[in-house]
Amino acid sequence: MKRKMIIIEDEKIIREGLMQFGWEQIGVDAVAAFDNGISALEFLHRTAVEILLTDIRMPLMSGIELVKSVRKEFPEIAIVCLSGYSDYEYLRECMQQGVKDYLLKPIDKKELFQVISRLAGEASEEAKDEQNSAYIQNHAIRQAMEYIEGNYYRPIKIEDVAKSVCLSPVYFSYVFKKQTGIRFVDYLADFRIKKAIELMDDPMLTIHTIANSVGFVSPRYFAETFKKRKGMTPSEYRNKEF
Repeated sequence: MKRKMIIIEDEKIIREGLMQFGWEQIGVDAVAAFDNGISALEFLHRTAVEILLTDIRMPLMSGIELVKSVRKEFPEIAIVCLSGYSDYEYLRECMQQGVKDYLLKPIDKKELFQVISRLAGEASEEAKDEQNSAYIQNHAIRQAMEYIEGNYYRPIKIEDVAKSVCLSPVYFSYVFKKQTGIRFVDYLADFRIKKAIELMDDPMLTIHTIANSVGFVSPRYFAETFKKRKGMTPSEYRNKEF
């Protein structure tokens, strides 16, 4: 998969030359070029890119100002700065902003290729790591939900579920909320309430029995949890249904 890059350079000849560098040789797609940072920022709000190659001295918005804005809004983008000035202050400020590299003009094509190729490789590895991490997290959440489905009627601690998916309780709690949008304790309570409602179809079962059957430690706690989620007590809900 090619890494997307944009180029910001106010000098037309240099900008067009950079666009024709043959980036596809190193797995990079130069998707757009701009003569100022403002236009580049507008583009970034519409299109995701992995690499940004920018000049330092430009009209409307300097390269340093652009870098600061990109670091704030798009911290995942790798930035390389170009400059015809070897002034230490430019270099120092670029590095303070997390710029990946700083190259001087006239541009050494081989050196620039090496820098961009390295960043493209890093972006690919990061994307691969993110995909692997997302797969592991999704798998862990599916296992956790299966654990709840098979054990909801028993006392369940988050430590037990985290252990079953080989994650620490703290990390599991974070991953569960991130992947499902709901806290683990709330998901468990909602699942138990759902099962309780299913059991209410049997008029022979008391509310006390139902509470115990779906894993609540006491009928009172069951009633409080039920009302919080359904706006009425279990008895009121059951009478409404019948």
